[in-house]
Amino acid sequence: MKTITTGSLVDCISTIPAFSHFSKHEIVHLSTLATRVLFEPSEELLFLSNKNEFCFYVLLKGHARLGYQTHTLHPVRICGPGDFLGYGEWNFKHRHTAEALDPIEAIIFQRESFQKFLHSSPTLQEAMIKVLCDILSIKDERISALENHSVGNRVASVLLSFSEKFGKESKEGIRIDVKVDRDTIAKLAGTVIESLSRQLSELESEHIIRREGRSIVILEREKLLAKSRL
Repeated sequence: MKTITTGSLVDCISTIPAFSHFSKHEIVHLSTLATRVLFEPSEELLFLSNKNEFCFYVLLKGHARLGYQTHTLHPVRICGPGDFLGYGEWNFKHRHTAEALDPIEAIIFQRESFQKFLHSSPTLQEAMIKVLCDILSIKDERISALENHSVGNRVASVLLSFSEKFGKESKEGIRIDVKVDRDTIAKLAGTVIESLSRQLSELESEHIIRREGRSIVILEREKLLAKSRL
């Protein structure tokens, strides 16, 4: 992790959706609590600082894989710009881990100073409630999908969620360039790599998607949406 000392923290914080409706005074106050940092691909984002204090991040650029560790790593979600990583980590039994999938620029907050401001700011309280509700909604949708949907439904749903969050429009369709390995995608879809490969091959044979290395181009979004609802 490298610290960035150039540029305006106020401008960076203003771009974060959760804080977009804050007053200038509130954003300036948040900037006094924050540090801007860089991570290289495969570098771990630590939620416990070298002073043994909890911290969390808000991504500005790049993507990270968030998971939790028991005897194996369980991917939770892929995070991108605007996402919070590690908030509330001090409450969890199983510690979460986060790994940079590509170069990351992020804002880091220390728990103690952030929570102190949180207790005095109704605006920040409302923003954090929304952040946590959005995360819970994602988890509820995944649990429902695992209980009620087929592997094909779940794979299509994961691809759609990636396209909505990380996709970029191109002449051919929606390109997903996030460097996520097949094992992580399979686990997010609640299946194994072999089943994932079969589902991707079927979607490709139907000209709904096209694979290009680790990139996926969604050629027919409406057909993929229909697959997610079967």
